[in-house]
Amino acid sequence: ATTDALLLNDLDLRLGILREVELGDPMGALTMYRDVIGREPGNADAREGLDRLAEIDATAEAAIDLLEPLYRQAQDLVKVAGLFERRIALRPNASERAGLLMELASTWETQIGDPMAALAVLKRALGDDPADGRILDEIERLAQATGGWAELSGVAEAVAAREQVPREVARGLLLRASRWYIEGLDDPQNAATCLRGALEI
Repeated sequence: ATTDALLLNDLDLRLGILREVELGDPMGALTMYRDVIGREPGNADAREGLDRLAEIDATAEAAIDLLEPLYRQAQDLVKVAGLFERRIALRPNASERAGLLMELASTWETQIGDPMAALAVLKRALGDDPADGRILDEIERLAQATGGWAELSGVAEAVAAREQVPREVARGLLLRASRWYIEGLDDPQNAATCLRGALEI
């Protein structure tokens, strides 16, 4: 960065902190930090400021939009996963959350290389959108790939038992769980329990 850019960055950082901490103006602070990042993408102080603003609802989405490409460029994919979690927390709509959770699961599996973490995320997605068969298929695929069938014990049944879950969806979950108990867990007793439950719905 040139001397002029460094001076501008220093000034904007000071103004950003002033607006953020003293004036209670997170949107104004966001503008300052964004300008610094625009001139110097690797500026740690501006990035830390954006990290703080990502925890404030009013500025979270805009801050995350600025941070995600920075962390991807730095190959800090665990930080990227953390940004996904923050986006998910901001979504009141369960279907939207489920979609983001599926993206997050893909990040954990294919980019970070932690399929068990991906499986844990998909279990959360199932809770948000139990009618989405893609989630069940991905859960099953990862359980098969990792040998993590034990992680699925009781998961589908707990979701099926929720009052707001439609009967057909609950029946499908119990039938799927029954198959998991047979194919992955060698547990015919729980498989039979799930089958009976499906028939009684």
